[in-house]
Amino acid sequence: GKLVFDDSDDDCSETDSSAMFAGSAYSIQEDEGPEEFQLIGHGRSEPPVKDMFAGSDEELDEDMFGTAADAYLLPEDDDDKLVFVEMPAAKKVSSRSLDPDMSSYLDVKSPGGVVRRADGRFDVDAKMRREENQIMSETKDKVSQFLDKDSTEYDSMDFNQRFQSITENLARRSSNLRMQREEMIRDVSALIGLAQDFLYSAQAYGKIIISEVYVPIEQKTIKPVDIGGVAGGSKYITGEILFKFAMDTEGLYGHDHAAAATVAGHEMKGLQAYYNCNIPGLCFPLMALVDYRGFRLVANSLLPLGKNTLVYGTNDGGHTMHNDEAELNEMMKKAAEMLNLAEHNAGVNPDTRKLVYSAADLEGHLGTDERYYLLDFARTFPPETPEDRTPGRNLTHLLRHEFLHSLDTRLCPDAYSGFTDSSFNQAIDEASRTLQWKVIPQFARDLPKLFEKAQLEDELDVPTLRSRRSTTSSTRPAGNASPAANTFSQFRLTEVVHSHGINIRYLGCMYTFLNKVEASSARENCRALLLAEMCARVMKMQLRKRMREKMEKLTKPLELPHRILLVNFLNLAFGTSKLSTQFWEVDLKDELASKFSGFILHQPQGVSFKQLVSELIKESPGVSSDWRWVVLNRIRHMMGFELRARSKQALRVNEDEVFEREEPLTLGDIERIGERIKFMSTISHAEGILHMHHGMQLLRTNATRGIETLGMAVTKFSEVLNSSPFNVASLRDCAHVLIVLDDAIRKQESSGLKKKDKEKPSVVETSRTLRAQQYLRRAMKLDSRDPKTLYVHAYYSRYMDQAHKAEDALHKALDSYPLYLEALQMLTEIVEDAEQVALFRSYYAIFSQLAAYDHAMWNKISQIRNVETTSTR
Repeated sequence: GKLVFDDSDDDCSETDSSAMFAGSAYSIQEDEGPEEFQLIGHGRSEPPVKDMFAGSDEELDEDMFGTAADAYLLPEDDDDKLVFVEMPAAKKVSSRSLDPDMSSYLDVKSPGGVVRRADGRFDVDAKMRREENQIMSETKDKVSQFLDKDSTEYDSMDFNQRFQSITENLARRSSNLRMQREEMIRDVSALIGLAQDFLYSAQAYGKIIISEVYVPIEQKTIKPVDIGGVAGGSKYITGEILFKFAMDTEGLYGHDHAAAATVAGHEMKGLQAYYNCNIPGLCFPLMALVDYRGFRLVANSLLPLGKNTLVYGTNDGGHTMHNDEAELNEMMKKAAEMLNLAEHNAGVNPDTRKLVYSAADLEGHLGTDERYYLLDFARTFPPETPEDRTPGRNLTHLLRHEFLHSLDTRLCPDAYSGFTDSSFNQAIDEASRTLQWKVIPQFARDLPKLFEKAQLEDELDVPTLRSRRSTTSSTRPAGNASPAANTFSQFRLTEVVHSHGINIRYLGCMYTFLNKVEASSARENCRALLLAEMCARVMKMQLRKRMREKMEKLTKPLELPHRILLVNFLNLAFGTSKLSTQFWEVDLKDELASKFSGFILHQPQGVSFKQLVSELIKESPGVSSDWRWVVLNRIRHMMGFELRARSKQALRVNEDEVFEREEPLTLGDIERIGERIKFMSTISHAEGILHMHHGMQLLRTNATRGIETLGMAVTKFSEVLNSSPFNVASLRDCAHVLIVLDDAIRKQESSGLKKKDKEKPSVVETSRTLRAQQYLRRAMKLDSRDPKTLYVHAYYSRYMDQAHKAEDALHKALDSYPLYLEALQMLTEIVEDAEQVALFRSYYAIFSQLAAYDHAMWNKISQIRNVETTSTR
């Protein structure tokens, strides 16, 4: 430490022990001897202090220094500084450098723990402050440890390492149904945390890249890289993420950027389909789609790949094909069986074609970390029969996985391409005819029945089944809305359409076929639903196109012009000006017919197209809000822009006839333009699992919060099923939550009944049990031997007082996985309830022996141990 004395006079008396330093500064100079020091004074003359230090250590002033033998003076710099230091032998003397303003003190202890400050005064609180400082330091360490207590070993990894480590742990534990629940929750939480990190980075970097799309390269914040490939726009690498612009710069789709965005959506669907196959050893990148200001970016986590890692497929347009790894070939063969894809020889040169089990340009790599990775999933599914020569139609119009699953014939994803011969085209033609002339007409006939069923289930009677967003005033029907209005506002149209294997582009055909269905209120509601959805999607495309044009015109990232464009477009679409009527008559009418093939709307003479659409929607029994709000709100969700809360309320109920103005919206109504991020449905499923387990725990202590949390789990699983209706895990887990939720609500409702009425409340079918039954049937159809699905089916059957069905399902589950302890426990409880004493004892003995190998099961043992005496009696 350092001690500095300046030349200012002190208030110390000449008799004070510090007087020898008063009034001047000294520097210390070391002599040749190891313990001899020379003190040279500066300023006015002072007594020869050198003599005071020349003697023995005992001659030092102990009143000032404590133990004199511990105090030494050492030389510092050539400036006027006097330095006290603690030598190795010293125990009671320490030193501290004083600031020039003398605000610090000389930390030299006296026998009583008193410290003399530089101004000559004694500081009696120094010891206390030292103790406080020590406590503060310890507290800071504890706070840091607390804040970092949830850090995991994944935090130091990059995105890909984290993703692969977490998914491998989850796969390993899910294959063992005796896994520790705490470990599973930890890994699920880590997966959600990874997703949050990845989405934050993709959103932050993605908005910058899109905002600067037309900025000169030398001025870009993030500059593009050249990594090859022509299917897409520029590519960027930053923050461990590879960004690819979904732009048709090479004319593959007729220079249609919207078509390129569609293909990017196919890539996400293909990735999710292969991921859901759950094939051990097959790895995938993290992926997200960033939609902002009319553009779409595909964000992928960087993979450990190199120039020589390709072992499956092609990366040069089919000129060189690979199927080099037998292990990977077996994985791809298994995936093809699950996706109902045909194996075939692929390559542009018939003489060098090789056998593959997927699209030829789906790449398989053996990474530098010795993992097998797949990428480029845009052509995972086979195309429809191209009806015209529109460029890239075989890349944009693909069949859905749900439809493929219903076929008896496997289809080739390389049909109608140059990668294989034309022998596979015939099967594509037959499948396309089946979809267009059998599946879609039948669905159109069934859609009113599905709407009536949803209305009878009265799904919205339980607020917990809504998402947090859907319970806000902006989406909730006004006033005491009818069940039809509730069903209309919450009907899961996209999920229902996708679950039947039908693409959204066939909404026009459905609408036309609906006109031939017997008239009913349900039919009118369905027509209004389809028409509102089609109008919203066409307007979304128009708005995105105009935003891209605005970006190209501005050539620099600005905010206000896009806000103005958004407000002007919405006023054009929903205002009462003559130009708005012309916009509907010319732009939207033609766009509807172009995007939704087969759409036919009979327009009476003298009735404008806008007026016709408004009458068809607002006359529907299920529409309780203004028809324009129905369409605008759908656009808002698809585009990602946000309105102010007060504006949403006014528009929803057409307050003060706001929609009757030429310009219903102003700049003040727009809260933010926003962006829309689409991520792998795996993360929504993980969030659902977390809510499910948390909700089940809360039911024990706080039933209301537990019900609310379980409702959030249902919402997350529904998000997955909206895009992937055949996701077995989400179907199974959502059904499980719905049953637990129904039981909790039933118990909460019966808690207010009289004692004689609530001894054993009867179980009746509700919207939740009917929906759970629907999901279980779909899951069982997909995989009838999955032990987890069979267990949930048994759980449902037991809840509905169908013990014999539950017992049968549990036996099948145990056939698939004999060590399934939860299944064995439920089976034990069922036979105990039926007073089958001998069988109960057998099951209980087996269950106890198996549970001995699993410490976590001992708690469950204790739950049924007390029934043994009852059964014996």
